[in-house]
Amino acid sequence: MIGFYESTSKTQRFSRGPVARARSEYFADLDCVVAPGTGPAQALLHAGVTQDRIRQGFNPVDVDKFRRTTTTFRAPSAAHNFIYVGQLIERKNVINLVQAFGSATFRDDNLTIVGKGHLEQALLAEVARLGVADRVRLIGSVPNDRLPSVMWEHDTLVLPSIEEVWGLVVNEALAAGLHAVVSTRAGILEDISHMGGVIPTDVTVEQIAKSMAKSKTQWRGPVPEPEILRHTPEALADLIVDAVRSTA
Repeated sequence: MIGFYESTSKTQRFSRGPVARARSEYFADLDCVVAPGTGPAQALLHAGVTQDRIRQGFNPVDVDKFRRTTTTFRAPSAAHNFIYVGQLIERKNVINLVQAFGSATFRDDNLTIVGKGHLEQALLAEVARLGVADRVRLIGSVPNDRLPSVMWEHDTLVLPSIEEVWGLVVNEALAAGLHAVVSTRAGILEDISHMGGVIPTDVTVEQIAKSMAKSKTQWRGPVPEPEILRHTPEALADLIVDAVRSTA
């Protein structure tokens, strides 16, 4: 029997007690467990799953959909264009992102916020308070088929989450050739930290601003051949098929 597990030690709600015991007992009955990332694999080891029963892969998206085939989607500009994509809720830490963008470092730049959530009005109020309403756009949700073209209009994705099991939007941004400022609390970071354009950040306003400024300074145009492009849904499917065959 094969299982699939994608939580990390940072995002597990129960590290002890009856739920943790039930989880360990469930894992003990499996022939192997597919873990889409380093964080889940380490969590499985901590739960008592032996290394030989873990099949570690990479949590994928349709990267070809986001692949940037040209660099002429928008006119060259001195302004650096940041983008956030996700829910407007507390654990996504978007208010800290707006406050970071409000520093003088980014007075000539732009920030687009894609998504919906109950913090929308609070974000609009913070944008007004900081005096950056002319450079911060809240555009609501974007249909999936339009998201690649929206990504291509920007330079750096920022994912400043306080808690994030993975962060698939980072896959998408990297595939589009963007830089990605990624929270150290996002599950994806350990598996992409070596890739070009990836900049880790702590979740405080000061550290988010510092990491955004680093991306802006290092930007030399879209990353031409992002390493993330080799991490496809097909690659994960092949891993699962191999796991099935190994236990047949």
